[in-house]
Amino acid sequence: ALISLNNLETDDEMISSLVTGLKGDANMELGNTTEAMNFYKSAATDNINSFTTPYFMMKQAHIHETNKDFSSALEIYETIKDDYPESEQGIAWDDPDLNIDWSIAEIAEKISLSDKDKQNVKLKDQPAEKLPAYKDFMTEVEMRAES
Repeated sequence: ALISLNNLETDDEMISSLVTGLKGDANMELGNTTEAMNFYKSAATDNINSFTTPYFMMKQAHIHETNKDFSSALEIYETIKDDYPESEQGIAWDDPDLNIDWSIAEIAEKISLSDKDKQNVKLKDQPAEKLPAYKDFMTEVEMRAES
């Protein structure tokens, strides 16, 4: 996947952000969390918008959570909440299917969910049209890289 993504050339800013984020995803799959974080940061900031920016910020927060750096994760979530209230990116934070050990005792009193966030549903209950279609997108990336 990384080879195809690295060979893709596009002038479309949205696709460029998605490609950068997919490089982060590929690095996460390979266990390269530092590289993944760098790609997610770039994907979130190269073309700031209400779709890809909060989406890739969420991925950054997930890495911080995995590393038990909850204050950095919380800072990102607060930024998303404050700067991108219209973002459709969101799932229930306590979704058991995510299998995240929140260990939130130290920050529980700081958690305040917006009314919108209180309505987030579990990942498995998300309508398919709200989820990124990476398979279709990767097919497009590979086709462009081959031409």
